[in-house]
Amino acid sequence: MRKGEKSRVMVKSLWGYNHPEHGEKVEFPAGWDTEEKKNILRHRRAFFEIKLYDWIVRHDLYADGAILKTIHGKGIGFDRADSFDEIRINLRISQGENVFADLKEIEVLMTDTDIITPVTTKVLNSMKE
Repeated sequence: MRKGEKSRVMVKSLWGYNHPEHGEKVEFPAGWDTEEKKNILRHRRAFFEIKLYDWIVRHDLYADGAILKTIHGKGIGFDRADSFDEIRINLRISQGENVFADLKEIEVLMTDTDIITPVTTKVLNSMKE
């Protein structure tokens, strides 16, 4: 879907209310809460009206959910910092309210393992310059 697009999606009964792997993810409409009425809906198609207003781009860098990158501003070009380059970055590491590092416009070599951890390297290598 594109930003601003509105769609009507038909979903087969297996996916709408009663998928064997996912269980009942959709709330049943008011007045359809008895088991008899739920069974009627479980065997009917469902229609979803969806309008996409905006989205946040997230990338799973290792494809396992371990490192998720959220893009706040898109870069330009296609060059990336190389292994022995010197870079200037802001780096903030936090967990909830706890801030472990808040470095502003530091100049550091990509080989400086005190600051450029494997996670930082993976994120920097996935960014556009």
